[in-house]
Amino acid sequence: MSKILLIMLLVIAVLLVSRKFGKRTDKVKERDARRVAKAQGDAAGDPLQMVACAHCGVYIPRGEALLPDAAKPDAESHAEARYFCTPAHRDQARG
Repeated sequence: MSKILLIMLLVIAVLLVSRKFGKRTDKVKERDARRVAKAQGDAAGDPLQMVACAHCGVYIPRGEALLPDAAKPDAESHAEARYFCTPAHRDQARG
């Protein structure tokens, strides 16, 4: 009888430890996701701003989009800037 009780206590202890570890893993994943978002310039964890490719219309994150020239647009022309998803689409728009 005492062996059964001991086994039950061990099983409960293992379940509690694994459950606690699982919650910790979720917290670590969430913290890592916030760090990645912050590194991408999104400190608040808000969704990334998406822009459409001027050639094909596919939406991509603004930080990954290509501009027609190497210079970044200033704040005033930022809304009118043409973005591209690939160098091939950018080159086709040039000529």
